[in-house]
Amino acid sequence: MKQYILYKLFNNLKLNIMKKIFTLVAAALLAANVMADDTTTVVGAEDNTADFWTVFSDSYTIPAENTLHLEFTNYSSKAANWDNWVVVVTNDAERNGDGYSEYFVLRADNWGWNSTTNTSDNSWYTSLTSNYNWETFKDDMDGAKVVLDVARSGSVVTVNADATTTSGTTYNENFVINIGESTANIRAFLTTEKGHLVIDNTKTNIATGITNVEAVKTSSKAYNLAGQQVGDGFKGIKIANGKKFVVK
Repeated sequence: MKQYILYKLFNNLKLNIMKKIFTLVAAALLAANVMADDTTTVVGAEDNTADFWTVFSDSYTIPAENTLHLEFTNYSSKAANWDNWVVVVTNDAERNGDGYSEYFVLRADNWGWNSTTNTSDNSWYTSLTSNYNWETFKDDMDGAKVVLDVARSGSVVTVNADATTTSGTTYNENFVINIGESTANIRAFLTTEKGHLVIDNTKTNIATGITNVEAVKTSSKAYNLAGQQVGDGFKGIKIANGKKFVVK
């Protein structure tokens, strides 16, 4: 009888040890899958059915004098111009939590708003420009690769978005605003309506920004701190590819 009891206890012990090993292995495999998937983040339903203000990216904190850099693929239902990426810049509070407020919302179709008005009233921002082909915009934006930067310089925030279509055409949208805040952290996140975004997490970064580039030639579009496009002969602080440079 004692031998039988010992035999049962031994078997139960082996079974428990095997269960623990299986649990640990399964957890390790699951962690490996999560790590593999961490290279991208999908925002929105992949069938492009998400309603507005229902899907969100991570909220990225941007300290003073820093630039948030994001790269993602934009997919759209192509039903309307606004069925594409949207960037929201807020104070340093949880979305819709206590003390939360938005400096502005900016859409991919050269349109935006704050808490009281929209960009048809140009009194509350510095500039908003784009060079889209509106006849082909809805088709162009579906599958477009977007490089989006939110740059801070003092109290001025510049959003610059370059969208490269599947056919290789590149469009630019640039928005400049003085938010009246130069020292406290701010935040930014992406959302979409009737579309979805695939964010390349390996390209996401927040970096400080002023670099001396006397020996660097700028091959892309560059802007001054007022959001105006400048040429190669411009001297001073300019923004190109989402980074600030001092050109002497």
